[in-house]
Amino acid sequence: MIGPIVAISRSIFQAGQFVESKKLTEKIDPLIVEFLTSLLLFSICVFVLLLGYQLEINDDNFWIYIVVGCVFTTTTTLLTISALGKTDLSIVGPFYSLIPVFTMVSSIILINEIPSLLGFLGIGLVFLGGYLSHLNKKNIKDSKPFKDLMKNRGVQLVFIATITAAIGNPMVKAAILASTVWTQIIVFTIIHSTLTGSLILIFKRKKINDAVKQVNVKWKNALMGNFHRTLTLVLGQIAFSLMYTAYATAIFRLSIFFQIYFGGKFFNEQNIKQRMIGAILIFAGVILILIS
Repeated sequence: MIGPIVAISRSIFQAGQFVESKKLTEKIDPLIVEFLTSLLLFSICVFVLLLGYQLEINDDNFWIYIVVGCVFTTTTTLLTISALGKTDLSIVGPFYSLIPVFTMVSSIILINEIPSLLGFLGIGLVFLGGYLSHLNKKNIKDSKPFKDLMKNRGVQLVFIATITAAIGNPMVKAAILASTVWTQIIVFTIIHSTLTGSLILIFKRKKINDAVKQVNVKWKNALMGNFHRTLTLVLGQIAFSLMYTAYATAIFRLSIFFQIYFGGKFFNEQNIKQRMIGAILIFAGVILILIS
C-alpha cells in the first residue's frame, strides 16, 4: 500500500503546483515559469552530486530512456503550463483524466505492463469521470462537450499534453528500472533544467528581465511553486517505482478534487459542482485500481 499512498500524496502537491503556475503565467512566459519552478530541485540534485553521490546504472539503455522520457515529460509540463494561462484550472484537471488511458496503452506496448480486469475498469472510470466533468446544462443537450471544448486553445494544448505524457511516463518508468529511483530523479532533473534553460536563452532571452521583475513581485508564488513542484516530481517518480505506470497516473488524477476546488476558490471558475461529480467517478476508479 506504500505505492498508492505516495501517489495520492503526489496528487495533492500537483494541484498546488498548478495553482502557483497559473498565477505565475498571468505575467511570466510559461517556459520561464517551468524553469523557475524547477530551480529548488535542480539545486538539491547538484548539491547531492557535489557531495559525492554515485549514480547507479545497471542498463546501458538508461540514457535513451531518461533522455526520451525527459523530453516528452518536459513537453507535457510546458504544454500544461501554457494551457493554464488560456483556460480554467478546473478544466485542465479533468482533461488530464485521458493520461491514464493513453498511458495504459503505451505501457502495454513499451514496457509490457498489462493491468488486471479491475485495473482496466478503474482506468475506464477515471476517463468517464473526466468526460462527465465537462458536461453542463448547455452542452449536455447536444452531447458534444468534447467537440465544444476542443475549440478552446487551452484544451487543445492539454490534449496534446496527454499524448506526450503517455509516451514520457513509460520511458521514465523504464529509466527507473534501469537504475534506481534516486539516480533517475537526479539525472532527470539536471537534463530537464538544462533543456529548459537552454530553450530560454535561445528563444526567450528578451523576456528574462521582465520575468525577473515579476518574480520580485510574485516571489511567494515562485517559492511555493518550487516547493510543490519538487514534491510532485519526487513523489511521482517514487510512485512509478512501486506500482504499474498506468495505475500511478490514474491515482495522480485525484488531484482533480483540489484543482476544481482551487479553480473556484482562487480564480472564480464556474460549473464547479458539475465538475465535482466527474471527480467522484475518478475517485471510484482509483478505488478499483487500489483493490485490483
